[in-house]
Amino acid sequence: MDEEHRLLADSTRRFFADELPPQRWRNKVWWTELFGPRQDRPGLLAASVPERWGGAGGTYDHDAVTLLEQARGRQ
Repeated sequence: MDEEHRLLADSTRRFFADELPPQRWRNKVWWTELFGPRQDRPGLLAASVPERWGGAGGTYDHDAVTLLEQARGRQ
């Protein structure tokens, strides 16, 4: 993992630890609370989608990093 991916992993880990602790996963409205009205989380959703389509413009590697950190946050 290069420095860019480590930075993404760190910020993703902090986001899920702060905004979505394990007990909130059981709440069915967390998705809309976090990502519905607040579209200020570039890179956490649609990391590999091109910027012209509203994504972060990353690669599948970026998706893998965010998914890995999301899974770690659920433990």
